[in-house]
Amino acid sequence: MVGTPDEERSVVLVGDGRTGDDGEVVVLRGFAVDVTTSVRQEARRTADSDIDRARASQEDIDLARGVLMALYGIDADIAMRVLRRHSQYANVKLRTLAQSVREAAPTAPGRPQHDLHQRISAVLYPDRD
Repeated sequence: MVGTPDEERSVVLVGDGRTGDDGEVVVLRGFAVDVTTSVRQEARRTADSDIDRARASQEDIDLARGVLMALYGIDADIAMRVLRRHSQYANVKLRTLAQSVREAAPTAPGRPQHDLHQRISAVLYPDRD
């Protein structure tokens, strides 16, 4: 349905028809309900939610990439390739792997970081003993 020139509207049509003796519809009556505002609001809510999830995932990926860069002395592109490779190899979503790397990285204050490599390796190579 079109409102003002070139403005699309979303509507729900409700109606019923009466048929004549021959089974043909002879009278059709009903009404249209403009649901444009509701449809736009729901689309906006869905888009906002999707964007928020994407931002959170990207933050985890960036942090995991930084951990790998610092740990292995590699650049950002190689760190991303490492994450992607391990994600595909383990059949785990990239954001899930990145979250695991991020969660494994922190060392408690005052504790040595000598086991950081082991913690990250345990995430990247879960099948190793």
